[in-house]
Amino acid sequence: MLFARRDSVALALACPAGWLQRSVAFVGVSDGWQDLSRHRRMTWSHERADDDST
Repeated sequence: MLFARRDSVALALACPAGWLQRSVAFVGVSDGWQDLSRHRRMTWSHERADDDST
């Protein structure tokens, strides 16, 4: 299960088959779409998306 939290908002995603690959990042900078559009596969793997990790 993947969890995300910012201030009073939280998000949880579950996958019954298990995750083959996962990452977390900032929209428009280091998000999954940016990775897929540049490399045609997931090459980035981030454990956290903190304000100081951009």
